[in-house]
Parts: sequence; structure tokens; C-alpha cells
Amino acid sequence: MKKNIALALASTLLCGSVALAAPTLEERVSELEAQSSINVFTFSGTLNTRYDEIGVKQDSVTSAAGVTTATPIDNKGLNYLRMRFSLNAEANVSSNIKFYSRFTTTKMYNSWRQQGVATGNTLNQGIDLRASDNYLSSGVMVEKAYADITIPDSNFVFSFGRFPTADGQPANYWDGKARQGTYPLMAYGSVLDGMAVTYKLDQYMPTGHTLALRFLYTPFVDNVAGFQTQPTNDSLAQSGSAAPGQIGNKTDTMIQFYTQQIDYSSTALGFADNVNVILQHYSFKNLEFANNSNATAATASSLGIDADSTSLAIDMQGLLGSAFDLSLSELVTAVKSHGLYGISAVGFGTTLTEDTTYGSTTLVSARYRLSTWIFGAEYVAGKKGVFYTGNTAEDLTNFYGTPGNAYHLYVTKKFQQNLALRVGYYNQDESYTRLSVGSISSNDKKITTMYANLRLDF
Repeated sequence: MKKNIALALASTLLCGSVALAAPTLEERVSELEAQSSINVFTFSGTLNTRYDEIGVKQDSVTSAAGVTTATPIDNKGLNYLRMRFSLNAEANVSSNIKFYSRFTTTKMYNSWRQQGVATGNTLNQGIDLRASDNYLSSGVMVEKAYADITIPDSNFVFSFGRFPTADGQPANYWDGKARQGTYPLMAYGSVLDGMAVTYKLDQYMPTGHTLALRFLYTPFVDNVAGFQTQPTNDSLAQSGSAAPGQIGNKTDTMIQFYTQQIDYSSTALGFADNVNVILQHYSFKNLEFANNSNATAATASSLGIDADSTSLAIDMQGLLGSAFDLSLSELVTAVKSHGLYGISAVGFGTTLTEDTTYGSTTLVSARYRLSTWIFGAEYVAGKKGVFYTGNTAEDLTNFYGTPGNAYHLYVTKKFQQNLALRVGYYNQDESYTRLSVGSISSNDKKITTMYANLRLDF
């Protein structure tokens, strides 16, 4: 009897342990599957905090007709604290599909008010203090999000999404990091979405040399609310509850924007450890400038521009086996203005109904790497009428778009592999007003910026 009871008890315990083990095994399988999915992704990020002190001095602006205008400016001690946070997520989707993304937020410290903007002086007063809980904006922007698809058994790569058109060479010099952007700093100066085809010619090149051809399509989109109406040059002012009406000639919903680029690199040229050369040309046509979508029949805009831009960037690192790096960039632009802007009746960089403005900029960047220190200098020579937006500039005064002479000096100290402090000084001497709506005038504006930037990579 005791033996039977013992056998029954052992059987019960055994069945119970098996029953308990089954879900544990399932949990482990699920955990392994989840871990396998997570391993597809790689995460990293950057946190920057920065202090800027800006000074601006301007005596006058003299137009092409010799008319002197503008109230003298002498602003000193314009102090700003700001931050930038970026989170990168990359994925090896398969052996031939890669995904890259970066989510970024940039802001001033505890922004209280922004004067001189369309929202007025006080509308958004103090909104930053409740920004994380105001339910008005996500606050985080997609800086890049694109996929590279290698076509099997070919040298072609098809890419689509938001491309890495910011932080190209020589931006990697500043903090001693690898190049973050595929396209040169002086090429676009903007974030762009689109599609691209890359053809790699490495197999035809000698050992230590690579060559690639890139073709990009990054159209601008121009639409009317509701997506069922053809856009025009401008729109009439809203009246009562009626929606704004379209005015002027009909325009395209997609403004064509094409880029051709050649990438060459080598580790076998002898005079430098690594050489990168990028030659790029882009063009777009009929980019319309509406009169702030608030025109009347008398003030409607018919202004549009066509642009051609050619840039060459040469990056030479480890010159003659040393720790000296040198980057040379040249940008040449031509902007054709057609039509007139509203009641002011001016073009883009001109007062004529049709005109073409030519310009160029030369950028020389150099640095010397000494243990955990980097000593760098940059020089900009910008000609009258150069077309460079600087929408993704790290500085607050569009240093690289200066229509005149400018220089930048900086020292970077790397405390650890992923922690660096950079202090620097910008000096800009603007000889002309920047290319925009209206004519270009002679200028004597001088801008100085002292800054300190602390960067953490993780």
C-alpha cells in the first residue's frame, strides 16, 4: 500500500514538473525569437550641448544703384545655450537590404519667446516649458530614414527615403568622427527625400581604389489643401470662411530636382593615407515663390527660379604620412529668376523680370591631430550671388554661405573615445547681402561667434 502511494506521489510530482517545464521552454523559445529580431537593429546616438556668443556690426547697405540704406547695427553679447539630440537606428534586414535612420531634436535651452516670427511676439510665450506634454507637436524630426537595396548579381544599389544630405565632409573634421553624410557639406545644405541609383565600379579599379556613380531624384512637392486642385503661382487672401482661391498660371505638383555624382576614394595614392573626391551637379526648375499664400489680385507673385549647382570636394587625410588632414571644396552656382514677386515687383537676386545670377564659394578646411587633441581652421571665400541655403548648418549665422571672407578656428579635446569638448571662433565679413528675393547690394556686415560645444556619443 505504501509502495503504491509512493509511486502515485512520484508520478504526480513528475507530471507537475513536466507541466511547469513546458511553458518555461516556450518562454525561452519566444525570448530567443525576440532576441533574434532585436539583433537585426543597431542603436547609437549623440547628445550635444552648445554655448554661442554672437556679435553683429553693420554700418550700411549700398544698393546697386548707389543708394545707402539700413539702420546701423551694433549688437554685442548675444548669448545662446542650445542642445541637439540624435538617435540612430540601423537594421540589416537581409544580406542585400540595409536600413538607416536618425531621429533628431534641436532646441534652445528653455525657450521662453521668439520675437519676429509669424506667430507674433507672445503667442508661444513659455510653450517650451510644457513642450513634453503640450500635445501640439511630436518635437522629434526625421533627419534621415532610407534603405539601400543591393540588386543581386549586379553592381547596382537602389536607395529610397530621406537621404543623409547633412553633415558631409568636412564636417567630420570638427570632432574627429567618421563622415556622417554621403554628400559634401557644400553640396545641398538641406535635408532631402527621394530615390537614388548607385553603380559601383570597384571591380574595374586597381587595388586600393573605389569608384561609384550616383543618380538622385529628389523632387519638391507643391500642393493645394485636399490634393484635388492644381497649384498656381500664388493664392488669394482668405475672405471670411471661404478658402483661399488660386491665382496666376497653373504650376506642377512636382518640381523636378535631379543630381548626378561621382565618388572616388583611394588608400593607394602615396601622398595621403586616404583620399576622397566627390564631384556633384544638381539642377531644378520652376521653384515657385508665393507671396506668403496671402496675396490679392494686385500683389500676387509670379516669381520662380531655376538653379544649377556644381560642387567639387577633395578630402586628403594623413598627408605624407602625418597627422595633418586637408579638405578643399568649390561650389559654383547659377540661378535663373523669372517673374516678379508680388507688389514689390522684384525677382530673385534682381529687379528684372528675367535674369541669371552667378556665384561661387571656396572652402578650405584643415586640421592637425595630436593624441587626444584636434587643432583646426577653415577659410571661406564667397562671391556675390552664390546660392547656398545652409539649412542644416551647425552654426547660427550660416558661416559657409558667407558672401565675402570668413574664417573659423577651433580646438577639440577628446576626454574619452565618446566625449569631446570643442571651443571655437567664427569671423564673417559679408561684402554683399545674401541671394534672396530682391536685388543684391553691397554690405559691410561683420559677424563674430565664440562657442563651446560638448558632444557625447553613445
